[in-house]
Amino acid sequence: MKKIYILIIALLFLIPFNVKAKNDNKVTLYLFHRESCPHCKAEIKYLDKIKDKYDYLEIKEYEVSKNKTLYQNVIKKIGTGDKTPITIIGSKIIVGFADNSKSEIERSIKEYNKYDSYCDLVTTDKSKKECQKENKKIDDKILSDVNKVPLLGEVNVKTTSLFLIAMVIGLVDGFNPCAMWVLIFLISLLIEMKDKKKMVILGLAFILASGFIYTLFMVSWLKITNTLMSTWFRYLIALVALIAGIINVRNYMKMRKSETGCTVTKKEDRKKIMKRIQNIIHENNFFIALVGIIILACSVNLIELACSSALPTFFITILGMNDLNALQYAFYIFVYILFFLLDDIIVFLVATLTFKMTAISNKFNKYSHLIGGVICLLIGILLAFFPNIIMFSF
Repeated sequence: MKKIYILIIALLFLIPFNVKAKNDNKVTLYLFHRESCPHCKAEIKYLDKIKDKYDYLEIKEYEVSKNKTLYQNVIKKIGTGDKTPITIIGSKIIVGFADNSKSEIERSIKEYNKYDSYCDLVTTDKSKKECQKENKKIDDKILSDVNKVPLLGEVNVKTTSLFLIAMVIGLVDGFNPCAMWVLIFLISLLIEMKDKKKMVILGLAFILASGFIYTLFMVSWLKITNTLMSTWFRYLIALVALIAGIINVRNYMKMRKSETGCTVTKKEDRKKIMKRIQNIIHENNFFIALVGIIILACSVNLIELACSSALPTFFITILGMNDLNALQYAFYIFVYILFFLLDDIIVFLVATLTFKMTAISNKFNKYSHLIGGVICLLIGILLAFFPNIIMFSF
């Protein structure tokens, strides 16, 4: 019997016990919130539940209207715009609050606790870039946005989602006939002249000028969005999106049995534009013709914005709600513009290669009203009731 006891005791010593020593490294969590913000209240309630779970955690809550100077300094440094809630741990910035924010916050708390010291973005004099560089090892381990997708492996949800949104909304926005008919008429005249070089240069100038006007509008709206972004601004855009969605669906119902093109430019104005195009094409001075085409493209696309400004406006609002840097903003706007111009590019390439005019049917325009309307309604609902989905905090 004694031998059995000795054997049991010996086996117990062989069992690996993971006894973790208490870690005294302090972690500070900063929460910037508004009293009127429901997501802020949800996060405060959540933090109250977990604060006893991490005895090394210090939570500092700042109501933004009562701490204006600190809040303005922080959002200027991190570049998020006027949004709440904002959670900062070290150099980890979490904008918004939803179910997946909880795991992101707790991962950040645990990872930063492993280090004796780290760069505290709120209190340091260093820039955001310098602080994130110093904390790179910690932030890399947190992998805030990365999820595993079957077959695809690790995919950055925010990056992938914004890319798809830019692609889909840009493509739908592109099937607007207000600028397309001008490009088609321009190319048809150039084909008749049998001047391929002139067709390539003037056609490209028209397309690039169109893209430039749209880019200018989107960059300008991005600045406005980042300046005005707040709860009331979000609700205002949501209301506009819902109204735009209803109007687009209604237009589809009216147009479904007809082949209607651009409804913004009147017939008299179209005749004037066609006359201008003819004068430009037959201009002997090529430089004057080129400048004329660029001016024409700009004016036509400004008119088009009256017809289709809703979709790029809502897309930029989505970008503005996410914590992106200047390069990321530029990339997603470029993707949007590329797919917005895709139908123009296809028509232009076919005409250049075959010297034949192939137009895209107005049926696509009708369905773009329906799809665009559904997208506007969806964006309106998400902005009003589920903003964290727009911010990919789910």
